[in-house]
Amino acid sequence: MSRILHINELLSLSFTQTDNSSIWVVIMSIAQKVDKKISRWPDFKVFRLQDFEEYKDNPKAVSEALSRQVKRENIIRFSNGRFYKPKMTRYGKVRPGQDAFVEAFLYKSNKKRKEQIAYITGASLLYEWGLTTQVPSRVQMASTEGTYDQVIKGIRISAKKASVDKLNENRVLVLQVLDVVKSFKTIPDADYENIVRVLKKYVSRFNKSSIREVENIAVKYYRPSVRAFMGALMEDTLGYQSKKLKETLSPLSQYIMGVNSNLVNNPGAWQLQ
Repeated sequence: MSRILHINELLSLSFTQTDNSSIWVVIMSIAQKVDKKISRWPDFKVFRLQDFEEYKDNPKAVSEALSRQVKRENIIRFSNGRFYKPKMTRYGKVRPGQDAFVEAFLYKSNKKRKEQIAYITGASLLYEWGLTTQVPSRVQMASTEGTYDQVIKGIRISAKKASVDKLNENRVLVLQVLDVVKSFKTIPDADYENIVRVLKKYVSRFNKSSIREVENIAVKYYRPSVRAFMGALMEDTLGYQSKKLKETLSPLSQYIMGVNSNLVNNPGAWQLQ
């Protein structure tokens, strides 16, 4: 034939159009590439079906190659479309630690780099940032790939749909700060001075791009009290007065957030109480 066939086309063709050996050559070529890549990966590598370049054009062949690897026990399937490479010891197979499983839901491989598809939020973020002493019962995320709630090797991982479609390091920091501000009044065992101190530490890392992200995301997805608190934090920490945030606040409203002049210098200017 005059063109290279997609593997699914090959599998659907009758033997009058192509012979069995042609199909087998394509399947084996993809299988060899998958096997070679896995053999080169380090122990405890966690990965997804979509991490293979061949998956885009030949998903069935990649899936079948990975299924063979699972049957050989070279890799372990721990969730739909997600796998890990165990470490082989004389005592048996050893699986990765919790962080590796969590990372599998935070990132996907995109050629030679990792692309972030989710970020830590909720009680997990509060605990990670030292804002509460309560240990979360699950790992909470916001994901660009939608909602899910799974138990992976004893770890409960749940996600809500992220408010944005694309994530990067800069945007994740903005979203996490906004999420903490949103939950400010409901944080268990809250030390408000410490919470504001931590928030200011992260706000101090904002650059011009971060400020634009705050203004665009907060106006579109967060309630007025969060926008007011965020405006006060940026003015206090960065010396930046956000007209865009200020314009979205009703001049007749007061936002009760438990914020006073001991926490930020300018609560009144942002209608905060």
